[in-house]
Order: sequence, then structure tokens, then C-alpha cells
Amino acid sequence: MKMRMLIAMLLLAAVMLTGCNAPTITKTSTPTKIPGPIAPNATTEPSTKFDLTGSWTGTLTQELQSGLCGGMLPQQGDVQIMQIGDSFTMQFGAGFACDPVEACYFTGNVDGETYTAMNSGFADDEGGVYTSGLTMVPMEPNSVEGFGFSTYTHPEGSCEWATSLFLIR
Repeated sequence: MKMRMLIAMLLLAAVMLTGCNAPTITKTSTPTKIPGPIAPNATTEPSTKFDLTGSWTGTLTQELQSGLCGGMLPQQGDVQIMQIGDSFTMQFGAGFACDPVEACYFTGNVDGETYTAMNSGFADDEGGVYTSGLTMVPMEPNSVEGFGFSTYTHPEGSCEWATSLFLIR
């Protein structure tokens, strides 16, 4: 299991590094909209033996932090996942503090047993933007472990933090 988590961490690092070639968010960009549900008539078969669709209890804990932002207290609450084939959406609900609220919504893909999701958008009206990524690996049908990495960039500075995530149902 630790090997799968190490591989997942390396995959997220690769995604974050290749993200440097992604479009830059500018003040004239359109903020990320809250994603809607995946089309209910999608028929793609998943590449994984797990279907994470449903309600979960999640615990999000800060592991590392740097920059101008303060630390994050551990958070626990409701997490909703909708998986169709190799795509999924994920929402952190009651019990989680997201500012802006759109930061609680993720869209992602499944590759084997690795679930990778990201979100980004405007964080405030001062030119601040956020980017967050999650990598998760099911340990069994009712248990998922993962980690995340987030950045907040403001004209006056930035911060980064890493988190661990645990889901049960």
C-alpha cells in the first residue's frame, strides 16, 4: 500500500510540474465555474475495479505549509463523489471551509487505481488565484487515502501547503 501511495505522490508531482505549461490565469480570465454532475448517460467502463461514487466522511490534515498564509486546522466532514468511467467529480461539503466556495469542487480522472483531480480559480478580488491538486488511491472499497498540494498566489506574495486526505464510508 505504501508503494501505491509513493507512486501516487510522484504522479501528482509530475502533474503539478507539467502544469507549468498550462494556461495562466489572468485578471481577464473567466473564473472556474462550479462543475456540474457527470452526464448520467455516460457508459465508459472504468479502468479501475473501484467505483467511488457516493457519500464519504473525509479528514483533511495539513502536513506542510510555507509562505504568507497561516496554518490550516484539521477538517472533517462530508465528501461527495460521482464517478462515471474514468472521470469523476468530488465535492467537499459540510465540515470543510473553502474560500472561495468553488475551491471545494474538483474534477478528475482515474488511471488504474490512481484518482487525480485539480481545481483552480480566482481566490479574491485582489488578483489572488488558487490551484489545488489531489491524488487518491483506494485501499479497499470503503477506504481511500490521498494527499493534496495547493498554492495561493497574490500580487503581494504566495503560499503553498500539502495535505493528507482520508476517506471512509
